[in-house]
Amino acid sequence: MMKDAITRIFAVAVTGLAVSMAVVSAWQRAGAEVDRWLLAGLSSVIVLAVHLLPALLGRFSRLVVWPVWCLCFLAALWGHIWFFANASHGAAEGRAASSAKASAMQEQRAAIEAELSQNKARSAATVAGILAGTKDPQRRAALEIELAQGKRANDLRARLTALTDQEAAGAEVDPVVARVAAVTGLPIEALNTWSGVVIAMLLEVLGSLLWVAALAGQAVARRGQPDDADMVERLYAALENSEISPTAEDVCKFIGGCNHDTAHRLLRGLEVRMKAR
Repeated sequence: MMKDAITRIFAVAVTGLAVSMAVVSAWQRAGAEVDRWLLAGLSSVIVLAVHLLPALLGRFSRLVVWPVWCLCFLAALWGHIWFFANASHGAAEGRAASSAKASAMQEQRAAIEAELSQNKARSAATVAGILAGTKDPQRRAALEIELAQGKRANDLRARLTALTDQEAAGAEVDPVVARVAAVTGLPIEALNTWSGVVIAMLLEVLGSLLWVAALAGQAVARRGQPDDADMVERLYAALENSEISPTAEDVCKFIGGCNHDTAHRLLRGLEVRMKAR
């Protein structure tokens, strides 16, 4: 009994977790409120089908059940991959906001943007073209200063672009995934994707197996318990052999324990059997 109870609790917990992940993923993918509720409901039904179909429809033809189960399994995996991708993106944003390196980059970005806002020079290419056709020394001196400022602006924009790329790369890479990628030589994007796929598959298969075990345990327990008619016959035989007395306490002891209602129900059946002899 304890084993069956633990199995049922575990099955409910795994299914609840999978349904929650599916609902969150659906909610993030949809736009309108109605679409969110409908997609969340659809995702929940699909996950429940993956977990419960093998246990509930085990007697049906495999040609009918398993193709449906496989389609539901693939749909559930797609939703879970979305969930892991969004979770990874949120974690990346958190790392980017909290890391000291990111703070230093933000300070550099602010300094570059401030300098660019003060640089009023035209583009270096434009100034260089004008300078090539200018003969006046004073005008050329002014254009040369503006050309230097234009080149400086180009350098600042290049640095700003490089900082943006560094921030994006640092935010997207999970430290653990980065270490695994360094050891295995696999691409970081592939590791992120396949880790999510493997975890999602494990969750769905685990939920299916747990529900098969939980419902199979209940069926075995029901088959192993005799019905009231058989039990009344056993009680009647024991009473005839003076092994028990017609009391609730003796009935409970004879059948190995039961509640008050069961004992009195069996006693009523025993009375009817005694009158029918």
